[in-house]
Parts: sequence; structure tokens; C-alpha cells
Amino acid sequence: MVCFLVFGCVHKLEDNWQTIEIGDYFFDFPNDYKLIKQQGYDSYVGIIKGDSITFNFDFGTTTGNLTSDSEEWIECFNKAQIDTVDDLYRVITVPVEPCRGVTGVSICKLEEFTKSNNGFLALGLTVRDLTERQKALALKIYKTGRHKK
Repeated sequence: MVCFLVFGCVHKLEDNWQTIEIGDYFFDFPNDYKLIKQQGYDSYVGIIKGDSITFNFDFGTTTGNLTSDSEEWIECFNKAQIDTVDDLYRVITVPVEPCRGVTGVSICKLEEFTKSNNGFLALGLTVRDLTERQKALALKIYKTGRHKK
């Protein structure tokens, strides 16, 4: 008898967490969070509401803090972590002043970002005025972002 084992990249959820689909992306959230769609004009918008934090999202063409126009805003009011992971371009911003400002992630496919002149699909997921504990949770959620493929 011959057995074949195939090992692949399998995403593992933390206990009491769920996966929520936003546009072309998946993010993991604690189980108490629910996606609520809202009316958007030219993009898919809504909120993801939990017991202590409500995130806003906007998925559409050139949403989020990915363009050069926003770099001044990021430098003045936020610290930014820019990286590429799993063929995604991701910008995570955190306010300079604690408990004030926007903590957010903007994410898009790296290939679209590098080939386009501001005409690409992106997701912005943001929340305002977080405590340090809430900010740590938001950053943990942001880092679970992945493309649906």
C-alpha cells in the first residue's frame, strides 16, 4: 500500500475567529464581528462591527492610501508599514498620537499596483480613535488579509 501526502499552504484560523470576505479579500476577525453592507456610489462599502470596534471598508478602484498623493498625509499624521506579501501590496497605517486618528490597511494586488497609473482595485479597511489594546487587535486582523485567488 502506497500513501501520498500532499502538504500545501492551509490557512489556520485562531480559536473563536471567523473569516470574512470583503471584495476580493479575506480577513480573519473574532467571532462576534459581523459584516454589514452599505450603499456605495461606485464601490463596495460597509462596516464590520464587533462588540468594541467598528471597521469601515471601501473596495473599488483606487480606494485606500496607496497613491503618492497620500504619502504626505501618512508622514504627517501616521506611521506607515509598507510591504509586499503573497503578491499583495499592503500599507498599514497607525496614528502618531495614541487614541486619535485612523488605524488602517490598504491592500491591492502587487501586479495591478505596479502596472497601473492609479487605476487599480484596492481595499481600504479603517477604524478611528483606538485604545492601544484595540489597536493591537486591529493590526492582528489587518495582517490576516489575503487575496481570494
